[in-house]
Amino acid sequence: MLEVKVREFRHSDYDSHATIRDALDPTHPLFLDRAKYEDSCFGRTRYRMKRYVAESDRGEIVGVGGFEHLFFSYQPHRFALSVELHPAWQRRGIGGLLYERLESELRSAGAEAWALVDSTQARASRSSRRGGLSRREEYWNQRWT
Repeated sequence: MLEVKVREFRHSDYDSHATIRDALDPTHPLFLDRAKYEDSCFGRTRYRMKRYVAESDRGEIVGVGGFEHLFFSYQPHRFALSVELHPAWQRRGIGGLLYERLESELRSAGAEAWALVDSTQARASRSSRRGGLSRREEYWNQRWT
């Protein structure tokens, strides 16, 4: 069985992040230049962001999780929380590892988290509720087709 460890996100992890995002939803890809620019804004403002990855013992990035202030709704102790796992690595407890790391850091800072859950991902919604978030604390990403 493969071991997975959670570590801080590095600049070199952007390509893996994009691969995971594209595997989860190819209609909404992660544009690397835009993601890097937006992430760089956190270091220059009052907004805070922290990201982690789940890495297999083979060095493969299999998940990304993080929290951040929302630019459109700044509140100093409220953060959006998200966890994304490559589909081939789901249902192995890895999302829970990422979630626990994020939750621990936010709790130690006395912060509140809202999960960013895609409404088309019922399993993610159930997982966020098992993690202690109520449905009203989930941000529902509606898809208009």
